[in-house]
Amino acid sequence: MRSIMTDNLEVCYYCGTTEDVELHHCIHGNKKNRSLATQYHLLIGCCGECHRGIDGIHGKYGKEKDLKLQAAAQEAWEQRRIKKGKSKPENVRQEWIDIFEVDYIKEFEEYIKECEDDL
Repeated sequence: MRSIMTDNLEVCYYCGTTEDVELHHCIHGNKKNRSLATQYHLLIGCCGECHRGIDGIHGKYGKEKDLKLQAAAQEAWEQRRIKKGKSKPENVRQEWIDIFEVDYIKEFEEYIKECEDDL
C-alpha cells in the first residue's frame, strides 16, 4: 500500500514510533469511506495509542485530531489532483464533495470556531 499522506506507513504519523503501528484510513466511518481512502491512498501509520488511546483518533478526546487529519487528507487529495492536471483549482473542492459527500476542511474550520466560541 502507498499513501499521499506519508512516505512511510510503518511509522506512526503522530509520535514517530515504529512499534505497534497499524494502518489508519484517514477517511473512515463505513466500508465505502475506507474503500475510497484506500483507492485514493489516504492512509497513515498510527500506533495503537495514537489510534485508539484516550487522546487517539478514535479515542474519547480524539475528535479534533480526527477532523484535522480528515481535513489534511482532503487538502492533500485536492493538491495532488491539481498538480497531476486531473482537476482545476476552481472545481476540485466540489469534485471531492461529489466523491466523499462531505467537506472535511469546512467541518474542521467550523469545529474550531465552535471550540473558540465556547471559551
